[in-house]
Amino acid sequence: MNRNEKLLNEQECEIIMLLADGLTNKQIGEVFGVTEKAVEVSLQNMLNKLDRKHPNEMITWAYLGGVLK
Repeated sequence: MNRNEKLLNEQECEIIMLLADGLTNKQIGEVFGVTEKAVEVSLQNMLNKLDRKHPNEMITWAYLGGVLK
């Protein structure tokens, strides 16, 4: 696990991977068995944690930081 991955837990890393694959919040919710709203809340928490404003910035951060390959 690299330094950037330590900022996010395993589920958060998986959410970023699913976003990068083009899944919608609703589809991500179906993967985890939660509501679309729960995914939206998780995404907002992740954006705040990473000091990003948009999910695309988070995906870019993940690629550049080696979280996504």
